[in-house]
Amino acid sequence: MFFCWVTIPINAAESSKKAQQELAAVGNAIDEIQSWLREANSTQSIEIQNLQQADLLISTLSQSVTATQAALAETESEILPLSREADQLSSEKSAKQNSRTGYSHCIHDRES
Repeated sequence: MFFCWVTIPINAAESSKKAQQELAAVGNAIDEIQSWLREANSTQSIEIQNLQQADLLISTLSQSVTATQAALAETESEILPLSREADQLSSEKSAKQNSRTGYSHCIHDRES
């Protein structure tokens, strides 16, 4: 029995030392996890800011596209009447040229 009393304190000391080592390892692992979490949170914050900036840029570009489409529609609506007017003037010019040609033929035929 004497042998048992001697081994128990030695085993208790070893168990205590082993427990302290395991506790230190767990503490180190927790520190590493906390460090990783801080880095992940920082990265997440940066990415959120990047997404917000991209969202703002997309919104600005969307407004610009809308304004450009409105200006294009207005320009197209102005072009249509002008195109019709140009066609009409071209027809009138051709008619006048044809009447002059006919008139000059009449004069030429009269002089002959």
